[in-house]
Amino acid sequence: MLLRTLILSLATFTTPLANAATVFSDNFDSNVLGLNTAPSGWTVSSGTVDVIGQTNFF
Repeated sequence: MLLRTLILSLATFTTPLANAATVFSDNFDSNVLGLNTAPSGWTVSSGTVDVIGQTNFF
């Protein structure tokens, strides 16, 4: 039991930390709202995309 605990402890503390990086980012500010449209810079190979958002009343 002590050996198992020791092995698990070593495995926990010797594994490298996970690194995360941003793969894709888009704020959709430059897109025109509409149905069945692709956002600018995107390619849709199958299906449809709807770009919806708040209407600016001011």
